[in-house]
Amino acid sequence: SGSYSIKDLATGDTIIPFSSATTMSYDNTSNYFEQWMNTFEPNRAYKILIKIKYDDGQEVIHDNDFEFKVVS
Repeated sequence: SGSYSIKDLATGDTIIPFSSATTMSYDNTSNYFEQWMNTFEPNRAYKILIKIKYDDGQEVIHDNDFEFKVVS
């Protein structure tokens, strides 16, 4: 299973922490998530982190430099 977290690049603060509410969905093509952007600061850059939980109990956080900027 997987979940996501979103971090503010300017402050380093975690805006959306990993939790049961950030579990990723999947379809025939890939994993995905939907996130409302109305609470994010305009003209700020953010980073998405992905946490994968494996069947053996291991958890790995992937930082693949998935970054985005909210524009107004």
